[in-house]
Amino acid sequence: MRLIAPLVLSLGIGGCAAFGRQAPPGPAGLPGSGQSAVIFAPGVVSTGDVFASTFTPDGRTVVFTKFSPPRMILMSSTWMGDAWSAPVALPFSGTFRDLDPAFSPDGRRLYFSSWRPTGPTAADTMNAADTWYVDRDGSGWAAPIHVAGPVNGTDQDYYPSMTRRGVLYFDSFRSRPRRRLVYRAAPLPDGGFSTPEPLDAVINADSGASNLFVDPDERYIVFGAIRPEGRGGVDLYISWRKGESWTPPRNLGDLVNTNATEFCPFVSRDGKYLYFTRAATVDGKTTRNVYVVRFDSIVAAN
Repeated sequence: MRLIAPLVLSLGIGGCAAFGRQAPPGPAGLPGSGQSAVIFAPGVVSTGDVFASTFTPDGRTVVFTKFSPPRMILMSSTWMGDAWSAPVALPFSGTFRDLDPAFSPDGRRLYFSSWRPTGPTAADTMNAADTWYVDRDGSGWAAPIHVAGPVNGTDQDYYPSMTRRGVLYFDSFRSRPRRRLVYRAAPLPDGGFSTPEPLDAVINADSGASNLFVDPDERYIVFGAIRPEGRGGVDLYISWRKGESWTPPRNLGDLVNTNATEFCPFVSRDGKYLYFTRAATVDGKTTRNVYVVRFDSIVAAN
């Protein structure tokens, strides 16, 4: 498998042994239980033009999207023991619009959404965003691969999230009438995925659902939606899986949601922290930053 750049510069992790550790780095500035969400790594990661974060299983490297019109670039930063490193672009990103990164639970594969061509020329570009992945191989990244089969359609497909069993969740505009809904595709023996099925109407209700994080063991899903009981704009909700159905979603409350837009959730592998993006518009200017809040106490209350 062809490697396109050294891993050391982009992730700062020297091998797969680190993936087994679940303890987060615990940098200063993380909020305690009962405290409102705070900006994550201000001035380093959160610079007013970023969103959609995901972390390696040990919590020491974050990959996120930098909004740099007309491009969106996947960037990474590594915890150095006392601070987060200056972000660098992942070696395969920067030419096309890449966004919505999501590590597989073992940290060896990074899924993302992209408008990159599916063939050798620009004419091969799909008419919408598709789901891609890139593997970490030895000391580098392999070339990005377009997910084959029915996961990618002719409509925009966003925000992949993978379970430990290999079930792929994502959101898409493929429904008719056209709404952004959350879908689930089971793994097949040949490495592909089954035809995606929309989640229960209890999740895909009202305006729809999007920007999701699924627990690696499929115990719950966190997603964004606009609902009558919301604080304003898109809020984050949680729903628990009960067999083949889902519980009525609960708003994550005032420690997370505001009258701005909250979206792009990610829960640390130890379940303690929720990272998400807040987009706020003041005097016509919109800023997008990653926020972090203590998640386990919120879950206990839901």
